Amino acid sequence: MISDNSIRNILSLFLFVAVFVSLGFNDKVSEGGTPIHLSQLIFSALYLIYLISFGLIAVFTSKKIQFNYLIMICAFFMSIYASFGVIISGVPINELIKFIFLILSVWIFVILFSSYEINIEHLFNVILLGFLVASITFILEYDIFNIALDNRLDASRLGGYNTFAFLLSQAMIISIHIFITSRSISLKLVVIVIFMVFLLTTFLTLSRGGLFSFLIGATYYLTRMKRKRYLLLAPISALVVLSYYDLSLILEIEEISQRYLGDSGISDYSSGRIPLWIYLISDLLSNFLQLLFGNGIGTIFFDSSTSWTTTRSAHNQYLEYLYYFGLIIFIPFSIAILRFIYKIKKIPKTSTNILLTSLFIQILFGLLIDSHLQTAQVGWYFGMMIALILVTTKKYTS
Repeated sequence: MISDNSIRNILSLFLFVAVFVSLGFNDKVSEGGTPIHLSQLIFSALYLIYLISFGLIAVFTSKKIQFNYLIMICAFFMSIYASFGVIISGVPINELIKFIFLILSVWIFVILFSSYEINIEHLFNVILLGFLVASITFILEYDIFNIALDNRLDASRLGGYNTFAFLLSQAMIISIHIFITSRSISLKLVVIVIFMVFLLTTFLTLSRGGLFSFLIGATYYLTRMKRKRYLLLAPISALVVLSYYDLSLILEIEEISQRYLGDSGISDYSSGRIPLWIYLISDLLSNFLQLLFGNGIGTIFFDSSTSWTTTRSAHNQYLEYLYYFGLIIFIPFSIAILRFIYKIKKIPKTSTNILLTSLFIQILFGLLIDSHLQTAQVGWYFGMMIALILVTTKKYTS
């Protein structure tokens, strides 16, 4: 009979390979109205393998699998509720599929992390390598001496420039974690180079949200690790990255600097979310039943002459779910988040737990300025990280 350790190693190997390939090589496998990416196929197959494995292990071995039926029931209820909203509103099912895939990801990863001690440090290393491959690939495909708002780095394979910049902000925190906890000088030097690649790639996306997410996560992590002096390296790192360029070759440098400094000259870019949020809130308040029960998932469509784009996203995950599901779901969801925030403060302040808390804080902030959870290409990543944080917190507080 296969030992418990062997099963854990096999499940871990499947996960590590899936994560690395899905981050580093997430090409489209089909075109059309809703393109399918490699990561969606990989993790769909992985989830099926995991569910079959969990069932077989529960039946034929003495190992107790933590199926977490409460999460399963909640996921099932939310799927039914979201499906009912789609039927009533008559909108396409694209957003519904993304949502169901997200909550399925959370449930399966909760089972995995609850039942087996997956080496989290190894998982972070794999995530780092996957993002490194993706960053190098994107940089090689980019005209690096034509940086402009109309030539932002194309990261559609990993959710677009805003989502990818947010993911890079998490990768940079992981880089800092490895740098601080490692005793190997050579590894520290390698991590510095990797960090610079991530910082360069983030700059090429011209995403303010990615930069702010990094600063928030880095400030929390370094403060908790009592390494605040490393915050002084941020401007130095930025100068090193920028020194890569002959600045005279960078087009529209004034426009780019205005984007980060918030000059009114780019108001069309900087204020696009504000009229969208005002519109969605006004629409909710205009009808009590809509406010209470929501409009149904996938019903957002905003097209205004005052906005620089049309969108089917609220660019704010909290507002988006409020608009989709109404107060009847949003209030319990908010209470659950607040309770979880209260619990997470009680976990031991080990370096790994501080890293997880930093990533969680980044996610909470990132969801304020974009709807990352509804990104098909990386829904599995957010499901995995949410599950990892949930299980770690439950381990120390239950």
